[in-house]
Amino acid sequence: MQGFINALGTLDSQTEYILYLDHRFPFESSYPNIHVRRVFTKSQVYRLWWDQITLRRIMKQENVDLMLAIFVFGALAPPSPQIVFQRNSLFFCREYLKQIPFWSSFKFEIWLRRQIIYLTMRGSQAIVVPSAAMRKMIRSFYPQIPGQRFSVIPHAFELSHFLKAESLDSSIQAKINSVTKDILKLLYVSHLEPHKGFDILFGAAKVLLERKIRFFLFTTMDFQDGKADFVRLQAFIRSAGLNNQIINLGRVPEDQVHHLYRSADIFVFPSLCESFGFPMKEALAMGLPIVAADTAINREICGQSAVYYPPQNPVAMADAIQNLIETPGKRADLSQLAAEHFRQTTIDWETYTMWVIDLIQKVVRGDNKQSNRV
Repeated sequence: MQGFINALGTLDSQTEYILYLDHRFPFESSYPNIHVRRVFTKSQVYRLWWDQITLRRIMKQENVDLMLAIFVFGALAPPSPQIVFQRNSLFFCREYLKQIPFWSSFKFEIWLRRQIIYLTMRGSQAIVVPSAAMRKMIRSFYPQIPGQRFSVIPHAFELSHFLKAESLDSSIQAKINSVTKDILKLLYVSHLEPHKGFDILFGAAKVLLERKIRFFLFTTMDFQDGKADFVRLQAFIRSAGLNNQIINLGRVPEDQVHHLYRSADIFVFPSLCESFGFPMKEALAMGLPIVAADTAINREICGQSAVYYPPQNPVAMADAIQNLIETPGKRADLSQLAAEHFRQTTIDWETYTMWVIDLIQKVVRGDNKQSNRV
């Protein structure tokens, strides 16, 4: 978000942007064409009212030419053209949705939100998604939305920003240093969610242990992400005898996480649902060989620089990991492919923002105007 706004202020100074942000976002604008206004969203109902009633009134009062709805939801019937960004794959991920019990109130909540998202997309002139896989997921639910309405604009990733000079927290570094150095280290960077595949990963780890494969696995689960799942997975680790193999580092600050990739030999990614998958991009940036679930998004992000296995198959995942552990040459080849793939497929914030600006101009069709209001 910060990189996008900074690039907008630099690259599109002729357009006036009025930025309505939740009060929890600390961003302040130093650009004369970008005005920040705070919104205090008190509840989901309040958010719905604000999007559909308050926002429409603001758009009319401000005489805006176009609205960018960056965070999934927007106006169902906007008074001016609208571009909506869809970033949350969980509303459209069948692998995730089928895990939710049919009678669950959460299932109904997801369904209701998806209907609102659909109406928002139907009322928008353009829909921005970070991957072709995300577009395909949405259209599998709503094939009536024309394909040409979608614009695939991959997330920007700037290596210099990722490789900040922050040192790793001493308690986390101590856990990493505690493992035997000549044993290969696996890494999975992810918060704890049902679709992130921790059960498959730990099942694969159990298979590797039973085969007497030597390894360590670093994870970043946090108790606050999901208390019940955290307790359940810790119990599985103990019962499977994996206490010495799985080292959970807990939540790692964003500006320190690159140190984890430097400490690892193989990156594993069992997640079943992603709209983009930033950890895969981070692993590619660090030249790590990757073992990933065979999903459309994982193949789109990693290409030929990963080894894939059938999703939800811990034995197949263990086979793929074991093959890489026992084949140093293949690891080296994948590492080289990862670094090259990263260079070929990664865009910076300037490129990302130019693509968005181009889309804005196409939608608003105001290239001949001296200024626009967004």
